[in-house]
Amino acid sequence: MHKENIISDEQFYLLNASNLTYVLLEQKTLNDIEDYTDKTPNEILEDLQLKINSELNSEKAKLSQIDYNLFKIARLCAKSVFFVISGLLILIYLLLRAKNPSLDTDWLNKTTWLISGIIGIFGFLRWMEIIPTKLRIESWIEKIVFKKLNNILNKP
Repeated sequence: MHKENIISDEQFYLLNASNLTYVLLEQKTLNDIEDYTDKTPNEILEDLQLKINSELNSEKAKLSQIDYNLFKIARLCAKSVFFVISGLLILIYLLLRAKNPSLDTDWLNKTTWLISGIIGIFGFLRWMEIIPTKLRIESWIEKIVFKKLNNILNKP
């Protein structure tokens, strides 16, 4: 069939190189030479291609599920960034306050006003559309985390 250009080079090598070919040939003919016909190689080739395509689709589905899970992790990280930053600022304030209650309250008040001012300036700049929206920042963080996680998983 290959010499007559009925099948391509790839198909010829697939039929010759695959152990699955011999298994399929055995299943088709049941090791009976009488059951072998001119159509048998085409049938085996179709079965091979169907099997390869089904395995390929299965692997694609697994990879897309992994990507989806990585995307969910990246989204969680991106959404939690603002909460973590806010929580850290509150925690720092509370730790400083608890560590040394006699600490100059004027200093703590100035720190509180500074943090409040930064948040207010952030809100004002966001309102003026000078800085990106929270969603855009989260999306940017999400992309970075997704790429990093992908790089970690794809290292050889």
